Amino acid sequence: IFHFYLDRYSLKNLNHLHYMMDGQKQSCCLFDDTCTGYVEAVLAYAPYSKWRGVIEAFEKLEKDGNLYIPFLYGVFAADSYYGPFQEVERAKNLIQKLIKETKLTVQNVNRDIDISNIETFILEGFSAWILENDCKKAFHFFMEALNQENDIVPDLLRLFICKRAQLMALLGGFNEKIVTPALVLKPLYSDAKYLMGMLAFGHEQKGDFKEAERVAKYEIDFLLSSGETGRVDGWLDHAYAHSLYFQGPSRMHDAKVFLKKRSKTWTRENMCYFLYSHLWWHYALVLLEGGEVDEALRIFDERLWPIDDSSTNFREDVQVQMNAMELLWKLESLNCSELAKPRWHSVISVAKTLLESA
Repeated sequence: IFHFYLDRYSLKNLNHLHYMMDGQKQSCCLFDDTCTGYVEAVLAYAPYSKWRGVIEAFEKLEKDGNLYIPFLYGVFAADSYYGPFQEVERAKNLIQKLIKETKLTVQNVNRDIDISNIETFILEGFSAWILENDCKKAFHFFMEALNQENDIVPDLLRLFICKRAQLMALLGGFNEKIVTPALVLKPLYSDAKYLMGMLAFGHEQKGDFKEAERVAKYEIDFLLSSGETGRVDGWLDHAYAHSLYFQGPSRMHDAKVFLKKRSKTWTRENMCYFLYSHLWWHYALVLLEGGEVDEALRIFDERLWPIDDSSTNFREDVQVQMNAMELLWKLESLNCSELAKPRWHSVISVAKTLLESA
């Protein structure tokens, strides 16, 4: 019964999230194509170039002196600045501006415009995360936002809030809570794209590997039966890989078969560098566990750390470097130091150069 209909994410749902510029009142606005594109990119772990749309739209409206800038443009721009683009000060300044322009404090007082409960908690969540670096507090506010069932907002927005709530639990180290946001949404959006990946990951992080496998397999079986085998859902693949791997050696073959099949959907054209390299790392790790060292090294040389890849900044990504080094560490633990050594030199050389130029 996992039927996914595109019209669930149509623009038929009005979203009145907005903020005021220079004391001017604004009417309702749509959760428009820009917002849809951003949230889809976040949930799909799309290349970061696809995250830039909301930043470009927001900066253009500010540059043009537009008084009516959608609230979510500001929130999503701050999220993007703070996350993949590492422009921390810009993110902080933008959140402070949003608080000021909505006449909203983190104590939820002095509201001079009519804003909904859900946008109040969204802003408080981002304030706690970006301004205070308090993941536990941010998690609380994002959960409050999810629980505002009377606010009429697009489904995608609730999925985005779920994603950020899970991130707060992950960053804050309270992994047993990662599943909670997805459990809140499951009764409402059991057919929503990307939700099952979040739910399976939450179960896996809690240590319930069997339930994580069941949830992930149910969604993957749906993709197979509906003809959506080519649909990219890297986080779902990631959760399923975890659920199998942590059940021990008896499930390594199952993990290998699954990852080999799904790896056909992993490309740098449809995934950000982090998840692309991390999924290939998982596949190589399973191969090493099965003693297939040569095949694991082929993946390292072609996917994790392509030596001839000078046309992009792929190897300059810190998370790509971490995935590469983690596989080399695994090689060392298997007494394959001679195979790892030249590859260590390559990775460390790039990392050192970036560090020295910072």
